[in-house]
Amino acid sequence: NRGEYSVKEGFVEVDLPVLPGLNLNAAGRYTDYSTSGTVQTWKAGATWQPIEDIRLRVTRSRDIRAPNLNDLYAAGSANSDSVRNPAYTNDGANGPATFGYSAVVTGNLNLRPEKSDSWNIGGVLTPRFLPGFNLAVDYFRIDVKDAISSFAAQDIINLCFQGQQQFCDAYTVDPARSTPGQPYYQFRSQPFNAASQLVRGIDIDGSYRLPLNAIVGTAQGAITLRGVATRYIENRFDSGVPTNAVLNTVGVN
Repeated sequence: NRGEYSVKEGFVEVDLPVLPGLNLNAAGRYTDYSTSGTVQTWKAGATWQPIEDIRLRVTRSRDIRAPNLNDLYAAGSANSDSVRNPAYTNDGANGPATFGYSAVVTGNLNLRPEKSDSWNIGGVLTPRFLPGFNLAVDYFRIDVKDAISSFAAQDIINLCFQGQQQFCDAYTVDPARSTPGQPYYQFRSQPFNAASQLVRGIDIDGSYRLPLNAIVGTAQGAITLRGVATRYIENRFDSGVPTNAVLNTVGVN
């Protein structure tokens, strides 16, 4: 399979000094994807430097990730197995019946862009009493909705049974391979905009730059030491499958 798409976009950005040491900034972007429609993204923020040694900053933004060519046009690979359909029972027995199926793992042209709402609040310390030292600490919160994730045949049929029409559209009954009371299914195992994720944490970036002539008067150049760390507070991923637990993976790896 082959696929392509075109993108048209325009943006505007402003940075306004409103008071001594206080700047407000904002940006907006309009993007039109030939495959997944139009989206508007934006950012608003402020920086404040009350004294020379300290600069504080805050940013609020809406960001997106459009489905890529593989998400949309994946050629697909085939597999077959059995699936339990909760809408049926076997010969009056309790519980869902099990039927055979074939599936093609493929892309989904109905995907929408993923969206995230983000906060970033922090500051930068550059103390005059310690020349060359720089410390930046930022708290971040990222809430992702309509995230693209793939679903197995069993997940698709369960979600259809729960009334989610987009999943019902992902499979049909194959009349050529079905018998009375024993439908044979044909699935399109494809990605959907069903997952979500919430991430919170703190980024720390510290550095110290020491000119070599501060050690040896005739030396040239400088030594720079830098350390970067992230402390996760929360990292919860919801696959969109109701039977799957929402996991907080902080500290797992």
